[in-house]
Amino acid sequence: MNTKEIPFGQITENKIYLHAWGDHPQREIGEVKDGNEDASIQYFVLRYEELDGKITEIETRIEQAENKGSFLMKLLHLKESLASHDGLGDYQALALRLDNQISLLQEIVEKNRLKNSEIKKELLEEVKQAVEMVNWKEATEKITDIRLRWIKTGNATDDENQALEEEFWPYINQFYERKKSFYEDKIRLAAHFEKKYREIIEEAREAKSLFGFKQKEFIQSLKNRWKENGSVLPEIYLPLQEEFTRVLKEVVKKPEPGQRLKDIAWKVDKFITNHQRPNIHELKALQGELKKMFLKRPDEKQLRYKINGHLMQLIELDFVEKICFKKFRDYPKKSDSEKAECKTIVIQDLLDRDKAELTLFEQNLEKFKSYDPKVNQMMDKKLNYQRQKIELKEKLLRELSR
Repeated sequence: MNTKEIPFGQITENKIYLHAWGDHPQREIGEVKDGNEDASIQYFVLRYEELDGKITEIETRIEQAENKGSFLMKLLHLKESLASHDGLGDYQALALRLDNQISLLQEIVEKNRLKNSEIKKELLEEVKQAVEMVNWKEATEKITDIRLRWIKTGNATDDENQALEEEFWPYINQFYERKKSFYEDKIRLAAHFEKKYREIIEEAREAKSLFGFKQKEFIQSLKNRWKENGSVLPEIYLPLQEEFTRVLKEVVKKPEPGQRLKDIAWKVDKFITNHQRPNIHELKALQGELKKMFLKRPDEKQLRYKINGHLMQLIELDFVEKICFKKFRDYPKKSDSEKAECKTIVIQDLLDRDKAELTLFEQNLEKFKSYDPKVNQMMDKKLNYQRQKIELKEKLLRELSR
């Protein structure tokens, strides 16, 4: 067998071998290319020198670095790669240099971890106190600071690191969960209080139908409830307060019946001309207000009668709309003509029922005549009301058929 010794290795049968070093046996790293031994040897020498230069560069960086421990894993990987690196040179010397650096860094890391353990124990005590703070803003600032300092602090010693992590993070997580729950409850509560404010405002509008002591007592009860209600954000509260104050002023400074009648007429006319669907409670409140008005002039009485007719029409349409929503699938998505057809069907059904009731009522009225004028007056009133209902529905059918 033809063998030739070369620095740190040998050539046997055109194969290039690296001599054994440390615990690593001799191994083949390449072959002679194109019969040129010198060029082939030089290639592997250069590979070794390249690795040597890389290690020298890391040694320099470690010497200059503040956080030397961050290079430990890189050194360990480099040492592990020596066993499979294909080159010609003193790998034992490289391994020794790496071992020296690794030992130095491990000592530094161990010292740092002992220091980190002390820091994290102190942070753990701080977080235990911070989570008990009453002021959420101050507590959050404190917790955020502690959390960042914990993250920036490296690992503690191996025997303490996991235990410290497992004890610390539940305090952080539970704090943010409690904070989230607190603010969700606060938002829900604020929404509840806002709803209450709006309900009080709506009730204040209804005070228009009251007079004298009853009105004064009712308004005072609204003011008391307003004061006792919970807090909401200023940007929500201030407009509500302004509206509440304005409504109360309108109620207390009630206009003359004639002027108020014109205001109601204008409002009802706007409902009709704009094809709005007003609040049913507002319609009934206006109807109640009209009923209580003391009017002397015939033209005002005539206007009240006309307005009341429009209100009855709007109330009846609201009732019909509600039936349509229940009776016809996808009613809100239907076109105007389809909605009119649905309303016509519902009104016709109601009209047929009213007519049947009128016929039955008239038949019973003929059989049971009373000698009591009050009873007869009540029965006539009921009869007229039934006829009014029929006339109203017939009028609505005529308008829908246009």
